[in-house]
Amino acid sequence: RGEAVEVLGGDGGAELLIRKRNLLRTLPGGTDTVYLIEVENRGPLMVTALVRDPVPSGLSNFRWTCTGEGGAVCPASGSGALNENVVMPVNS
Repeated sequence: RGEAVEVLGGDGGAELLIRKRNLLRTLPGGTDTVYLIEVENRGPLMVTALVRDPVPSGLSNFRWTCTGEGGAVCPASGSGALNENVVMPVNS
C-alpha cells in the first residue's frame, strides 16, 4: 500500500515522486515477496529526505536494500522497518 511510505524533511524546494509496488494480489502464508519503493527527485533543488516504511503486519524476516541512482546516496541495506536518510540530487 503506497500510503505506508513517508518522505520527511527537505526544504520544500524539491518535487518528490514516490512509488511502492508489489506485483502480487495475494500473498500465501510462508512465501517470500518483494516490494519495490522508488523515490524520485524531480527538482528544482537537491534534498535530503527521511524515507520511512513500516513492516506490514504479519510479515517477518523483513530486509531491504537501496540502490542510489543519478547520484543519490543511501545505506546499502538493512533489516526491519525502513527509516533512512537519502541524499537526492535533482533527477535522481
